Amino acid sequence: LDLAVLRSASYIDGRLINPETLSLPFVSPGDSTGIQLDDTLTFVGYPTLADDSVVTLRGTASSFLNEPIPGIRSWIKFSNEIPGIGTGGAIYNVDGELVGVATSAYRIFPGQDPSATNCVRFQDSNGDGLVTTDDVCIATGQPFGTIRPINLARSLIRASLLGMQIVSLNQGSGTTLTSQSTEPRINR
Repeated sequence: LDLAVLRSASYIDGRLINPETLSLPFVSPGDSTGIQLDDTLTFVGYPTLADDSVVTLRGTASSFLNEPIPGIRSWIKFSNEIPGIGTGGAIYNVDGELVGVATSAYRIFPGQDPSATNCVRFQDSNGDGLVTTDDVCIATGQPFGTIRPINLARSLIRASLLGMQIVSLNQGSGTTLTSQSTEPRINR
C-alpha cells in the first residue's frame, strides 16, 4: 500500500501543536468493502515527477483481485489507466470518500532485467543499510490500473489518531508474511 499517514505534533521550532486549534483540510476514509463492480471511482494525483498539475481520472471498479494475505479484495482493478508515477494517488467514490490508493503492482526483483521498464529503487529492501541495484526496483512510467482498498490502512490510520508509533510493518528482506504477521506492530 503506497500511503503515508502523517500526524502534525509540533511546529518547526519545537512548540507543541494544539490539535483543537488546527483546521486542516481532510477527507474521510470510506468503507472500501462497499465497492461493487461498475461503481464510479475517481483518481486524483500527479501524472509525472515534474511540476505538472494534479489530474483527475474517472473510471469504474472493473474487477477484484484476491491474495491469500490480506484476504479478499486485496486489489481493485480500475477501468482507466493511471499514469505510471500516479502511485500513491487518492481514489474517491461518488460520495467523496477516500476508498483506495492507486498502487502500481508491477515490481522488478533483484536479478531481474529492469531494462524493459522504467523503475526506481527508493527503499532498502534487502536490509543491508544501502539503497543500491541489489534492492527491489519499483516500476514507474508505465500506466497501471490497480488500487489498494483503504480498509487495508485502517489500523495505521487508527494508530496515528491515537498518537501511536509504528514499530514494524513486518516487511523486508527474508520476511514471510503469514496470517499472524499481516498487522503492523504498534507501540504507544
